[in-house]
Amino acid sequence: MPDYFSHMPEKTWTQLAQNHYENFPVASFFIRPKQRKAICAVYAFARMADDFADEPAFEGTRSQALKHWRASLEACAGGEAKDGLFKALSEVIQEHNLPVSLFHDLLDAFEQDLVQSRYQSWEGLMDYASKSANPVGRIYLRIFGHDDAQMDAYSDAICTAPQFTNFWQDLSVDLPINRLYIPLALMDDCGVDAGDVLAQQASDSFDSLMVELIEKTQALYDQGRELLPMLDGRLRREIGLIVCGGQAMLSKVRAHKGTLLVKRPKLNALEKASLALRMWWV
Repeated sequence: MPDYFSHMPEKTWTQLAQNHYENFPVASFFIRPKQRKAICAVYAFARMADDFADEPAFEGTRSQALKHWRASLEACAGGEAKDGLFKALSEVIQEHNLPVSLFHDLLDAFEQDLVQSRYQSWEGLMDYASKSANPVGRIYLRIFGHDDAQMDAYSDAICTAPQFTNFWQDLSVDLPINRLYIPLALMDDCGVDAGDVLAQQASDSFDSLMVELIEKTQALYDQGRELLPMLDGRLRREIGLIVCGGQAMLSKVRAHKGTLLVKRPKLNALEKASLALRMWWV
C-alpha cells in the first residue's frame, strides 16, 4: 500500500473530508476550526477505508489496503504515528479520549463489505449500520464533550437513517456491481423477486417495497431528531443539517421510487443551499 495514504498532508485529507462526492460535506462552517480539524481527520480515515472497499482503483488490493489501514490505526493508537493523517488522528484520539474500538468497528464493516453483499433481515442491516455508520456519530459526540448512552442511541438513529437513504438512492449504482442492501425477507413479504431487482426491472410490488423501506427510514430520522434539543447551537445546526439533508434526499427517493433502479436521484445546488440557510433557525 503506497505511503501516500497514511502520510497524506493535512490539506489533502481536509479537502477529502469536505469535498467528497457524497450528498453533504462534513465539518461545515457551523463547526469551530479546532473541532473541524478533528472531525476532518476522523472522516478522512473512514472515507479512505470505505474507498478501499468500494472504489474500482483498489480492485484486487482491497483486503491488503484495509489490513494496512488497521495496522496504521493500531500504531496510531499506540502513539507510534509520526506524521500525516495518522499523527493527526492520534492527537484527536488522545485529546478527546476516543474509544479506538469505534474505529475498529468501522474497519470491521468495510471488511464485511468484501464478503457480504446481501442481508436477510432488517435486523441484519441494522447490525451492519451499527459498525459502518453509528461509530462516526459517537465519535462526533465525544469530540464535542458528550458521552451519554441516550444521546448515543439518538445519534445511532441519525447515522443509520442517512446511510439507508443512501442505499435506496444508490440502487442504480449498486445493482450493476451485484450489491443489494434491501433485506431479502422484506422483498419476499412484498412479493418482489430479487432477480428482477438485480435486472433493474421495476414493478408495482417494488414500489410498495420502497414505500415500506422509506417509512422505516423516516422513523429513524424521527427518533434521531430527539438529539437536537440536547445539543448547543453550533453542533445542533451541524447535526440538524445532516438530518434535514437526509430527509430531503429521502423525499427525493420517495418521489422517484419508480425510477430508482435505473437512475440515481440527487439534490441540486439550490436545494443544498436552502437547507444550509434553514439551519440558522434550528
